[in-house]
Amino acid sequence: MRNFIVTGTDTEVGKTYVSCLIVKSLREAGINAAGFKPVACGDRQDARLLREAGPKDLTLDELNPVFLRNATCPYVAARLENTKVDEKVILRAYDALSAAHEDGKSRLAPEGISAIWLRISSCLFFW
Repeated sequence: MRNFIVTGTDTEVGKTYVSCLIVKSLREAGINAAGFKPVACGDRQDARLLREAGPKDLTLDELNPVFLRNATCPYVAARLENTKVDEKVILRAYDALSAAHEDGKSRLAPEGISAIWLRISSCLFFW
């Protein structure tokens, strides 16, 4: 399966907008596409928009496996909430979503996290 990763160097630069356009366009072309927001901080509006653009039967937890209430970077939000971002949760969710869309024509559009390098736990980086 080929996937698209949408990332940006800041918040509110259009990552979700572009991800939704990709998912909608692929679905209109008959490709079983879905969005994926590994970590959301503050609210889940981006995950809701990705769900609207993609398969309606996916839950927010499937599209967005880690939600932190503090609207800051994931590492700081997790510390403020006395928790950790568990990369295994993210990988399991991604693997499950990938498996559900594994027919040779499906695509996932994971939305990147605010920066090319961003620490989300004490040892995991997304880039």
